[in-house]
Amino acid sequence: MLRFLCFLLMASVVHADEKPALTPGNYIVYYAFSSTAPEQAFGLIKVEKKGGKLTGELLDKPAGLPADFESFTVDGRLVEVVFDLGGRKLSFEGFVDAKNPKLANGSFGDDKLLSRGKIVSTEHEKLEKEDLVVKIEAPADYAKAAKLASAVAQLKAQAQRAKSAESKEKLKEKLAEVEKDQAEQAPAIYKAILKKNADSPVVVDAVLGLMRMGEKAGKPADAVAWLKAAETFAEPLGTRFYADVLMKSGEAMKEQKGFETTAINTLEKTLKLLGAKATTAQQVRVLKAIHTAQEKAGKADAAKQTEARLAKLEDQLDKDYLAKVPPFKPRAFEGRKGKSERVAVFELFTGAQCPPCVASDVAFDALLKSYPATELVLLQYHMHIPGPDPLTNPSTIARWDYYKEKFPQAMRGTPSTVFNGKPSNGGGGGMGQAKAMFDNYTATINPLLEEETTIKITGSAALKGEKISIKVDVDGVPEPGENVKLRVILVEDTVKHVGGNGLRFHHQIVRSFPGGIEGTAFTDKKLAKTVDVDLAEVRKGLKKYLDEYDEDDPFENLEKLLDLKKLRIVVLVQDDTSRAILQAFQMDVK
Repeated sequence: MLRFLCFLLMASVVHADEKPALTPGNYIVYYAFSSTAPEQAFGLIKVEKKGGKLTGELLDKPAGLPADFESFTVDGRLVEVVFDLGGRKLSFEGFVDAKNPKLANGSFGDDKLLSRGKIVSTEHEKLEKEDLVVKIEAPADYAKAAKLASAVAQLKAQAQRAKSAESKEKLKEKLAEVEKDQAEQAPAIYKAILKKNADSPVVVDAVLGLMRMGEKAGKPADAVAWLKAAETFAEPLGTRFYADVLMKSGEAMKEQKGFETTAINTLEKTLKLLGAKATTAQQVRVLKAIHTAQEKAGKADAAKQTEARLAKLEDQLDKDYLAKVPPFKPRAFEGRKGKSERVAVFELFTGAQCPPCVASDVAFDALLKSYPATELVLLQYHMHIPGPDPLTNPSTIARWDYYKEKFPQAMRGTPSTVFNGKPSNGGGGGMGQAKAMFDNYTATINPLLEEETTIKITGSAALKGEKISIKVDVDGVPEPGENVKLRVILVEDTVKHVGGNGLRFHHQIVRSFPGGIEGTAFTDKKLAKTVDVDLAEVRKGLKKYLDEYDEDDPFENLEKLLDLKKLRIVVLVQDDTSRAILQAFQMDVK
């Protein structure tokens, strides 16, 4: 539940009304994943009047929820309840209902993730079963429109993941049919909701649905009326929720032909609404959407000005991030107990869109600070899980399949962690779990460093222009054979890309397997291998794959993501039968 909560909450801040409100008593704090999702209890608080002031304390919370109550404040009709979830501050902010002093509606979350929220009076002293989940009634036709939108999204994902050209083409044909059905049916459903269900939470989803369909749903002039319906519902829930709805609306319109100007105006209104309380991250998100809309609208000069503003804010975010991540000081490896020269290998399968991958990614970064490459080689493979990730490539997918074939139960999603060719220490978490994950990883890695090996690897990698010349020499393979392989991997030290999980920098990114992902078999205990890499061809191949992955919604800023700077070469000797990595070696490209 928490993983889903942390992926679906959203952002901002409210203002007070002069009228006092809220009746003392017990209140349940609720949040809702989406417009039609059930409202779920986050905590039960007791509100009392002491010394002429309303105070609050936590009475109960759902079992297993690692959240602590932090504060409760009332300022006129404005109510704020703050919780601490593993170091992350999540708050309810809302206004007491003008007709019901035992109800306050607003938002729940933080500046990264926000949901609709409310606090409602109860006679209970602890959370009962019926308190935990409250179902929401949605308009009858809404389910049909939602089903069509879901079918479109699923078919797009299936077409992207299809491995053969034939299956991809069939899925695209089916997608075209479903998109046609959506274009014919969904707009009428959404527009009916705006007329008949203006006070329902689904009105926001209906508006966003229309905006994402663009010209298939109506004319650019219609967007003003759609937006007004969303604003009418959102504004009474406070500035935070209102700004979030405006931001999503602008993002939905930014690439729709003819809707760019409305998108820009809506996004600029968002910044004005947030004012001085807008976080740097919020400003960046809004300005990125404005920049896209300006480029689509052909406003080159305005786009350049926005780009300059973004660059300064991005620099600040980078500095803030690097000062805080990892959120602990990694301890340096104290050295081996014996004389082994075995190099351990940690392979992390992750995704920039994967919130539960944060703990593993940050622990991975901490390991880079703790171990030299002569002790531990780290490799990071990105996957399109749960959403599109521009750091994914055919090699990372093939490597996933390689392990999944042998270990289907262990390789079920991201993050997946493999040590010397064997999956171990599975499971994910947020930033607050990064230290525990780091400790688990070191406890697994250190014993591997004591294992003996007779295999020795040496080599060099030299860059001239766009060409890398790689030379590798291996000796001492005890049992050579067709299933013992030499693999060469091209790795990029650092790539900056901010995905859905908020991590800004990714390290040891696998870009390709020069010489082929199948590797070279050992026919003797010795093997000398020379491989030449053309970076222009590697870059071209990566771009081609990403462009074809989603032709309708291409990745942005691919040129920057494919710089291929500060490269390294990793060499593995691996047994394909057991998947055990027998020895490894890393060298910088000189």
